[in-house]
Amino acid sequence: MRMIIASGGTGGHLYPAILIGKELERIGWEVLFTVGKRETELRIVKSMNVNYRVLPLTPPSNRFFHYPSILISLFTAFNVIRSFKPESILGTGSYTAFPMLFWAKILKIPIYLHEQNTIPGKVTKIFSKYAEKVFISFPETKKYIKNRKTVFTGLPVREIDVESDCSRISEEIQLDKDKPIFLAFGGSQGSYVLLKMLKEVEKEIQKMNLQGIIIKGNVKLSFKYAFPHVLKEYVYNMPSYYKISDFVIARGGASTVWELINARKPAIIIPIKGSLHQLKNALFFKELGGGFVVEEGDTHSLITSISYLLHEREKFIKNLESFNIPDWKAILKKEMRDA
Repeated sequence: MRMIIASGGTGGHLYPAILIGKELERIGWEVLFTVGKRETELRIVKSMNVNYRVLPLTPPSNRFFHYPSILISLFTAFNVIRSFKPESILGTGSYTAFPMLFWAKILKIPIYLHEQNTIPGKVTKIFSKYAEKVFISFPETKKYIKNRKTVFTGLPVREIDVESDCSRISEEIQLDKDKPIFLAFGGSQGSYVLLKMLKEVEKEIQKMNLQGIIIKGNVKLSFKYAFPHVLKEYVYNMPSYYKISDFVIARGGASTVWELINARKPAIIIPIKGSLHQLKNALFFKELGGGFVVEEGDTHSLITSISYLLHEREKFIKNLESFNIPDWKAILKKEMRDA
């Protein structure tokens, strides 16, 4: 079987797509990825060693695409399909999937979709009615999808040899192993707002005797933290960093939420202001009993939540351990075989 996986946009779309692709390759499928031209996308596909083609699609501005880039991307996508001859195409929600799914519909190539967020994006909504199956990461997504063939899979997350990697990282970061450590990050793009909130509560963090591992992404910081910390730009082995941390402070991206669930790691989630899908993702995590949801700028709630997590950490871990994580590999293979 040959499949094109049309993905890209952000790491939140791309990492799950790559994991799906690698699992299909493991059972004998031939997989080709198509991604956009952004630096983040290209860095990820190169680091994950996958077979890919680039569609020169410009990110949409507000309500509109950049029409010349759409036309060029449609032309490129058609040529990729003509040369690769896929038997199916899987879209993972990003705007970068549009050209491939457009041709899949025109050429009657079977369409599959995998939606990462609770509230599906426009591309998923447009093509869901044409899809053989729509795989969803959150149960609530079903009510937003017109296609009745929705299947709850959860979200694929990265797996590595955590134990051996943790020893190496612990030596590398050189923080005090006897003091609690929090991990803070804002997704593949970083988040100045989240990192600034930590700066605003640094005195309280010091009083709690906390240390931080802070992943800043491409954010340029104009300040330094007073509490003990390690600052990193990017890491590619997040499960290990979850393992050595006592709790996490992060945005509400779907991949982040599912990584936290899989790691059974308590967290404080700060959704992007105005992002309903991040808020919904975060509320799903909160309802599992995994932690708290804090609004942007609400430093009082942030400190209160940190204090509570420190004292009741085991309770949150037990709540997460009680959740039955779906076996996405088995589900996807079965559903694609039966379609």
